Parts: sequence; C-alpha cells; structure tokens
Amino acid sequence: MKNKSKIFTIVLFCCFILSIAFNAYNLSERFKLQDKYDKIKQSNNKLSAKNKNLTSENKRIRSLYMDQAHDQIDLQDNYSSLKGKYNFLSYKYADLQKKYDKLKKSSVYSKTSGSDLSDDSSSTSQIVYITDYGNKYHASGCKYLKKSSIAISKSEAIQRGYSACSECNP
Repeated sequence: MKNKSKIFTIVLFCCFILSIAFNAYNLSERFKLQDKYDKIKQSNNKLSAKNKNLTSENKRIRSLYMDQAHDQIDLQDNYSSLKGKYNFLSYKYADLQKKYDKLKKSSVYSKTSGSDLSDDSSSTSQIVYITDYGNKYHASGCKYLKKSSIAISKSEAIQRGYSACSECNP
C-alpha cells in the first residue's frame, strides 16, 4: 500500500503542478487580455473625444450654413426689391427723358419766340425758368437755377404742372 500511496501522492503532486501551471497560464492570459482591454478602452476614450469634437464642429458648421442660407434668402429678397426699384426708376427715367426732350424742343421755341413776348407782368406772357430735374418754376437769378435753366412762359409752366418756387416767388 505504500507504493499506492506514493503513486497517489505523485499523481496528486503532478495534478497540483499542472494546476499551478494552468493557473499561471490563465493569469498570463488574463494580464494580456487586461492589457488589450485597457488599450481598447483608451482608444475608445480618444475616439469618443474626437466624436465629441466633431459633433461640436458639425453643429458649428450647421449653424454657419443656416446663417448663410438666411443671408442668401435676405440677399435674394433685397435683389428682388432692388430689381423692382431699378425697373421702376428705369421707367421713370424714360418718362423723364421724354419730358426733357419735349422741354428742350419747347425751350428752343421759347427762345426764338421770346422777343415777341410783351413785357407786361401777366402770367400768360411772363418768362420763368424750369430745371431738368425739378417740379418748380423760378425767376431769373434764383439760386436753384445753377445747374440748368430752361426758359418757358409762366402759363405753360403752370399748365405742365409746375408750381412756383418758394425761394424766389416768380
């Protein structure tokens, strides 16, 4: 029985040694896995930080995009408004050009027939002056006649819708 107990002790000792070796191997693998886990966790934390930064940057870019979209809409509205004003002013300019051309023709007539007019002060024969740009008629020497002056009879000026200048009171 002593041999059996020795064999049993040897088998038990071998099992104990194998158990220690297996535990040592498992412990080594556990440390390797723990190291891999720590590296993956560290990488995950870095990626989470990058994701947070990119999310923040994405929000900032979206905000800028929305601001630019609103600015573009405002610019389009302003463009449409300005285009409408331009069209109106172009029409008004063409209309004023026609009036100017008529006035030019009539001023030539007024200049040639001005010697025929009498010197009495009635509004039908009194000479007044209009400008290219205003809606008032003026007396000779008025400060508003510096840029242009077109001679015309007072009655014709009134007929065309001009009113008297409040400065020179013709």
